[in-house]
Amino acid sequence: MNRVNRRRLLVRFVALAAVMMSLLAVAALAYPAYAKTALPARPEPARLMTDLAGMLARSAADEIESQLVSLWQDTGVQLAVVTVPDLGGDDIDDYSVRLFEAWGIGEAGKDNGLLLLIAAEEREMKFETGYGLEGELPDAFLGKVIDQALVPKFRAGNQAAGIEASIKMISDRLKGRAGEGPGSDKSSDSVGEAAGVIVFLIIVMVIIAISSRRRGPRGRGPGSGSGGGGGTWRAPMTLPKSTGGHSRGSSSGGFGGFGGGRSGGGGAKGGW
Repeated sequence: MNRVNRRRLLVRFVALAAVMMSLLAVAALAYPAYAKTALPARPEPARLMTDLAGMLARSAADEIESQLVSLWQDTGVQLAVVTVPDLGGDDIDDYSVRLFEAWGIGEAGKDNGLLLLIAAEEREMKFETGYGLEGELPDAFLGKVIDQALVPKFRAGNQAAGIEASIKMISDRLKGRAGEGPGSDKSSDSVGEAAGVIVFLIIVMVIIAISSRRRGPRGRGPGSGSGGGGGTWRAPMTLPKSTGGHSRGSSSGGFGGFGGGRSGGGGAKGGW
């Protein structure tokens, strides 16, 4: 190999090395933009209303917490509302999925969790739906909740009223389903139990009547007669036990904590 060829080969090598170094530099500069923002820790003690952005007064946050616990106890749906100061450069879709999975919103096996994530700086909000609720709370409905309940109130500066209005819309839809979860329609349970008792008593009376006819009037014999100890057989009466309504949470009515639910990837988002 002559001197000219060696020089050309050296030039090509240097050029290739320069290109590779440039690519590495670009990748290093771009990496922070794709790095995942650290997620907030799950609240302890457990709460359904977590205002990390400080958007709500303490009394308003406590009232919303109470409404969320009632929604959970009445319908079996865990709606967690979380406000954050910012998304740290992340996309709200990615952030909401990661937060949902990290906190385990909902119950394992039921996946009955729903997350409302509100980012203060970006002025964005997103519903993230658990697998088990995608049929009952479709994306189109959650989009209406954002457009009709949340956005107007947030634009007016009344965030608490917007969150409360969204809870009501979701609660009304869930309570419209037949035979939903815990604590629902106790009056129907009572009516069913009363009907069962009545039917049971009628059956007992029929059995007693048939038994009395079969025995009929008998002659006097040992243990019989007007003063005898014989008598008519009576069926034992055992009333069915009342199962009562189901309930969730502790005896004080507080939220017991998330149970490992998974996100289904569905939901809706908007901004104000």
